[in-house]
Amino acid sequence: MADIPHPWDAYGHLQVVLLRAHRVSDQTWGTEAALDALLRSLQDNQPVTSDDLTRTAASERRRERHRAHLRLVYLKGVEVGADPDDALAAREGLHIARSKVLSRDWPVLCQVAEGYSYAEIAGRIGVTPGCLRVRLQRCRQQLAGRAA
Repeated sequence: MADIPHPWDAYGHLQVVLLRAHRVSDQTWGTEAALDALLRSLQDNQPVTSDDLTRTAASERRRERHRAHLRLVYLKGVEVGADPDDALAAREGLHIARSKVLSRDWPVLCQVAEGYSYAEIAGRIGVTPGCLRVRLQRCRQQLAGRAA
């Protein structure tokens, strides 16, 4: 069998690593991030090295461990979907929050809540991360009821 050319050999290796995983963990999230980075590099026609992939995977593993820690700290004892009244109250709170911010800012707030980095969001909406920070600060002020 012929050798697979780079970067597809790295892609195949990462796929095998995921295939052998039996549960979702920080390791699997890191591997997924490396796969995404590899595909993005091919799309952008930018070469990627194995060190870049290793660094990307390590960063995502670290990020996922941090998210898991935050879930452990802030969601301790919270049962999702246990009480329909709580779900309705949460939905009402979200509707109130949505009415307090500009319609263009709501998707940005949702992406922040989902855990995307400022750099990722800024790239999607075509602004700098610094500009995004200012925009989100204004949203927080609006949600707190203070004038922006």
